[in-house]
Amino acid sequence: MKMLPASLLTDSSHAELHTFVQEAVVLASIQHENIVPFLGGSLHPPHVFIVEALMQHTLGERLHNDPAPLPLWEMLALSLDV
Repeated sequence: MKMLPASLLTDSSHAELHTFVQEAVVLASIQHENIVPFLGGSLHPPHVFIVEALMQHTLGERLHNDPAPLPLWEMLALSLDV
């Protein structure tokens, strides 16, 4: 879950809310096997949040923290998907 802090919901920071709304719209429109699924959210202050599926690990963790190196086929598949 990603939440927009209430401190950023003032009139002076309308840009942060606009950026957050744009992110929610883009996430809701994307369905790809390598992108975390968007499940829902709320864009009505003071409760502004995005809910995404919980994944076992991030790509960064898989690339940098996994003790076993990626097999060549998996490296190539990831590279082609970027």
